[in-house]
Amino acid sequence: MGASVIANSEWIKQYGNNLILIAPLLETYDLLQSTVENMGFDQVLFERIIAEVLATDEMYVPELGANDHFINFTGNLKIIHDTTDKFAPLEQSKILAKQSGAELYITDNLGHSKILRSGNLLKMI
Repeated sequence: MGASVIANSEWIKQYGNNLILIAPLLETYDLLQSTVENMGFDQVLFERIIAEVLATDEMYVPELGANDHFINFTGNLKIIHDTTDKFAPLEQSKILAKQSGAELYITDNLGHSKILRSGNLLKMI
């Protein structure tokens, strides 16, 4: 969820250099909602938690997506994503790359966690 944290920070507004996103989760709320549904958690409880975060931290979780923030990023954006990533959909990275002009590097059979331990990762960029 690092992409969402960076995208929603004040820091990104002043930063205009190179930025690399590795297996970015661009739509945080979608993943949370999907997890709630897939795991059979109580939807009412989930909505109460979202409301509590809004009340205490003044953050509306459904609006914390990263995509819109990176579309207008002025620096050089590179995205590295794997075809077999089960947590962060590759399609979202493809859309962001197209909308923002970012360079997209696609790996295969590394998934979400192995991509960070890949020895070839630095060679790609």
